[in-house]
Amino acid sequence: MLAARAVICPINTRLTQPEVAYILEHSGAKLVLVDHEYTHLVRGASAPVVVVNDTGREDCPYEQFLTAG
Repeated sequence: MLAARAVICPINTRLTQPEVAYILEHSGAKLVLVDHEYTHLVRGASAPVVVVNDTGREDCPYEQFLTAG
């Protein structure tokens, strides 16, 4: 994320939605990257949310992209 001039702020997936909302608000998040399994934690976020649908399998387009990179 440094190439995007951004700071990564990992959030524990065991937190509740209100706790995650507080962290996002307090950190001043401008963009949220979230795995599709945890979208319920970022509902109502004021920052744009990008959902990652990575399966981890070799035939996954994201995994092929990483391999090619």
